[in-house]
Amino acid sequence: MASSPVGSKPFGQARLMPNGSRSAGVTVDHVKSIFPTYSQNNVKNGYEIIEAEFERQVNRLAVNGTKLTGDQVESLRHFTYATVRAENDKFLPKYDETSNQSNTSSPGSANMTLFKYEYLNPGDFVKVPYNKYYRRSLGNESLYDAQTYHGRGYVQLTGKENYSHYGAQAGIPGLVENPDLASSPNNAAKLLVAYILDKRNRQKILDALADDQLSEARRAVNGGLNGLNQFRRAYKTLKSEYVKQLEGIDPGLRDRVQRQIVNSDSHVPPA
Repeated sequence: MASSPVGSKPFGQARLMPNGSRSAGVTVDHVKSIFPTYSQNNVKNGYEIIEAEFERQVNRLAVNGTKLTGDQVESLRHFTYATVRAENDKFLPKYDETSNQSNTSSPGSANMTLFKYEYLNPGDFVKVPYNKYYRRSLGNESLYDAQTYHGRGYVQLTGKENYSHYGAQAGIPGLVENPDLASSPNNAAKLLVAYILDKRNRQKILDALADDQLSEARRAVNGGLNGLNQFRRAYKTLKSEYVKQLEGIDPGLRDRVQRQIVNSDSHVPPA
């Protein structure tokens, strides 16, 4: 699969981050355009937090020997905001909706499962929707883990192992012991950016975006295709606005960049 060309400078006239990567392109107005009008204040606040965190973590990667090109940085920023749009239309960190449902079914009914007695009270039950999180691949070893480490934040972080790994990557101590920390705006931004820039996910996302395989890019975060239509529309809107902005500086830029991407088979070095 093709990926963004390492070492090339197709957008060389754009503003640079301190580490030399390009940061211009996604403005707060661009991000506002992909969200409903009732979310505009949330967009402004979230944008500022995510931008600061994105720059911090890109610089951290560079210090550790992984310097992303400007084109790669911009694609990942587009992906970041499109991901938030796919997860919810309010631009707010949120809980998995399952956690807000009430336990109203009787013991032994088809949609309930006995819960571990020490979690709440003897006789309490866990909702069957949480059974989907009872997987060793998520680091969940019990139904207690499945309900405790449900989706939170902008990226709907799920599973004990992910809370441990990305909490460390984002620099959030105690996340496993207190998973609700993932729901604050600052921590949600840190986890969102850490997830997208992590070496587990970063190249998979970049390759899918370079090949215009937006469904595969969405799978890198969601694991499935929930919110794909919202993600696709948001990503294409941001990319279109970005290219339009740069073509005003350099006519013909789009065609040259596309040729460079098609002719490249280079990759991002591991962190």
